Amino acid sequence: MKVVRTIALIIAAIFITVFLYSFFLPSDYIVTRKIIINSKKEIIFQYINNLHSWENWSSWSVRQDSTLKFSYKGPESGIGATQLWNSKRMGKGSIKITKSISAYLIEYLMKMDDGNFISRGKFILKQSETGSELKWIIIGKVSWNPIAKIFSYYYMDSFMGPDLERALRNLKEFVESRKSIAESRSSELTFNE
Repeated sequence: MKVVRTIALIIAAIFITVFLYSFFLPSDYIVTRKIIINSKKEIIFQYINNLHSWENWSSWSVRQDSTLKFSYKGPESGIGATQLWNSKRMGKGSIKITKSISAYLIEYLMKMDDGNFISRGKFILKQSETGSELKWIIIGKVSWNPIAKIFSYYYMDSFMGPDLERALRNLKEFVESRKSIAESRSSELTFNE
């Protein structure tokens, strides 16, 4: 009996410690990634300000989940533009652009799982010597649940970060390949004249 009681006390002490420790952790998580894209800010801005074009570079696409279906409402781009999705694997969700400052900033609100999971995201563009720096920041709230707070504090960056990195690489490749196509067409026109 003493052994069982001792084990029960140890388990209770662990749960109480985890519960108390979680009170000292932040209620928000932040995941940030950035990339340099060899293009002008104005061109990159077009592809992040228009949610229809996200299908070309986002990590969350039909390439990863064949059951994913997109629909749109509101304007095609800018404030109020909304992308809705439905998928067997990823569930239901939406992204709505809430702020759009040309060639500089886009902010959006993302809701998943019928609004049970809400996060805010933003893209910030800066011109750099080698192109344009694009920074992607996602900020989310965590419930009071101690396990959720501990997970988000220690693992959310490594959980979401690779998806952001892949999407940014896809966007870089997409924008730069379109730029090279446009440049080659321009040079052909110049050469033919």
